[in-house]
Amino acid sequence: GAQNFLGFAESAISDGNSGEIKLEGNIVGNQSGLTPGTYYAVSSSGSLSAGGSSSTCGGLAVSSTQLKIKTPAQA
Repeated sequence: GAQNFLGFAESAISDGNSGEIKLEGNIVGNQSGLTPGTYYAVSSSGSLSAGGSSSTCGGLAVSSTQLKIKTPAQA
């Protein structure tokens, strides 16, 4: 679920290979159809949808293709 969220891969990483994951505070630029100023949340299935908040994992859209990554606050 969301507790396992760390960040986004900007490029595809095939099984068994290594790759770069952008973490909280970074901007991932491989998104599309985002509304700037809107928070997006990552669901337990890994999909991204509008309706997140500053306390959910996902991020804040800074353009239609870029998301500033946010992880949930630790309890």
